[in-house]
Amino acid sequence: MFWLKSRGFRSSIEDLVDLVYVPAKFPTLWKEYESVEDRSMVNGFKGERAQENMPFNWWRTIRIPAIQYIGIEDSIEYVKSIIKEQGPFVGVMGFSQGAALGAIMCALFSSPNLELKDGLGYNGDGVNNFKFGVFFGGYRTEDKGGIWSHIFDNPCDVPSLHVYGSSDTTVSPQRSQTLIKCFKNPTVFEHPGAHFIPITPAAKDVYRKFVTSCL
Repeated sequence: MFWLKSRGFRSSIEDLVDLVYVPAKFPTLWKEYESVEDRSMVNGFKGERAQENMPFNWWRTIRIPAIQYIGIEDSIEYVKSIIKEQGPFVGVMGFSQGAALGAIMCALFSSPNLELKDGLGYNGDGVNNFKFGVFFGGYRTEDKGGIWSHIFDNPCDVPSLHVYGSSDTTVSPQRSQTLIKCFKNPTVFEHPGAHFIPITPAAKDVYRKFVTSCL
């Protein structure tokens, strides 16, 4: 699904870098339907197309009694393995929850010996640093006082581009601002739409100029 969502971004930089799309690990089970396959069928896809368009998550959020991100550690290790097998990569991009994860990866890889709360540490294990991060409709993880908000105690120095919609009701502009503040020198592009990746000429121009400046 992200491959389709990001076509405008991809077309603006495809002569500069090769994009590798990494699917999230955990299928999303929608309340209205018994299975992800049912949801995909309702959306009009069948067979292989249904498989390609099934919604997946990087983690599951539990908010009671406190915010927890179930599966986030597995997703981090999964992305690390992809980078080791197929990398090195010059940058990372993500949409919504994927943007939140991408920002975490930037922070972890730029500070490979980062000490986290509750005795949990992290070592980069030779995983390459990123030259840039691109985040669409992203947000900062919210487990206040927990591990995944603590990693942004010091702003990340990886160059970043943050794209969000002023009319977004899924991830509000205010919530996107919380992620922007996690980076030292962010580039910000606000569009008038909602929770999607804009493909206007102005947006494509921003994408290309940003990535070019980081290479």
